[in-house]
Amino acid sequence: MFDNDKLLFSANNEIDHVKGIVKVYDSYVAQNEVGKEKQQFQQIAKIMKERTEERYIKPIKMFLHNCKEHPEQSGLIVMGINCILIELYFEMIHGLDKSDEGGHKV
Repeated sequence: MFDNDKLLFSANNEIDHVKGIVKVYDSYVAQNEVGKEKQQFQQIAKIMKERTEERYIKPIKMFLHNCKEHPEQSGLIVMGINCILIELYFEMIHGLDKSDEGGHKV
């Protein structure tokens, strides 16, 4: 059915690759290897920025660009995406994998 069986975290990164990076980061933290930990964290931050940009920021920009004639009609969609970004930020800060992982809905 599908030509490709890869699950992508972002356009340039497969999920398994990102999981590997996080696993290495966790091992550096556990071993208190501060220099390597910081390098790995920067790589994770770059991948997260890429994902956030392509899945949230870019669509908002494209939508607003295409709605120049009636920008007042774009508020609901932009606010919806903003709410998703707030939820994503909350999950990242608290280390949650899912919106309901902490026992409460975010």
